[in-house]
Amino acid sequence: MKKSTEVAKTKGVELAKTDDMEAMFAGDAGRGLENVDKDCFAIPFLTILQSGSPQCKKSDGAYIKGAEEGMLFNTVTKDLYDGTDGILFLPCAFVRRMVEWVPKEDGGGYRGDYSPAEAPSIVRDDEGNDVLPNGHHLVDTRYHYGYIVDASTGVTSVAVLAMAKTQLKKSKHWITIMDAIRMDGPAGKFNPPTYSHLYKITTVPESNDKGSWFGWNILMESPVSSASLYSTGKQLNILVREGKAKAAEPASDEVGGDKF
Repeated sequence: MKKSTEVAKTKGVELAKTDDMEAMFAGDAGRGLENVDKDCFAIPFLTILQSGSPQCKKSDGAYIKGAEEGMLFNTVTKDLYDGTDGILFLPCAFVRRMVEWVPKEDGGGYRGDYSPAEAPSIVRDDEGNDVLPNGHHLVDTRYHYGYIVDASTGVTSVAVLAMAKTQLKKSKHWITIMDAIRMDGPAGKFNPPTYSHLYKITTVPESNDKGSWFGWNILMESPVSSASLYSTGKQLNILVREGKAKAAEPASDEVGGDKF
């Protein structure tokens, strides 16, 4: 095939334009990432903005124009999604961790996490917090890894939803829905993998005697109809199970979905 000899200049660099650039890219697939391991990946959180979130405060350096409480927020890409319209999400893997936080009155901050079996001993304080001997809080947190799916283009972006505190019941309900799905197969009915179905995720206002916030609302949307999307979900499931993909370090305990 005859190649184009057209040359473009971008900031002083000459870029030869050829008719088969995509083939050249494919031939070098993966190059440049040979030394990347699991600690180099940071799967972003998809969290819910609350009234006190810095992204909603014009006086805060983290403020994002147009950000409002109840919106969904990607902590790495900084993308915003309307909480009422919601998103389509493909759940691919689930992990439960016990997350250690410094109390906000002591400066706040993430201090690591444990599996439920490895978690240190705790005591329950008068406010219902699980407290470690060092005074830090230990928060039972459920991580749902998956893909945000653009309904019109099919484009996906990886994210993890963290559910803690009052949102634990949302995680349990979601798992119950996924576990109850049955399909007909050659050997009879079976429970398909979580990445076989899409879910519509929106946010809803909630409150208790401590205050108000926005929480998760999750409804089953439809079975996956794309083999490519299904394969993408399966690959993420493998990476999470093998420990080769993990969530970015959370910057705030609000990633759990609410303040209480």
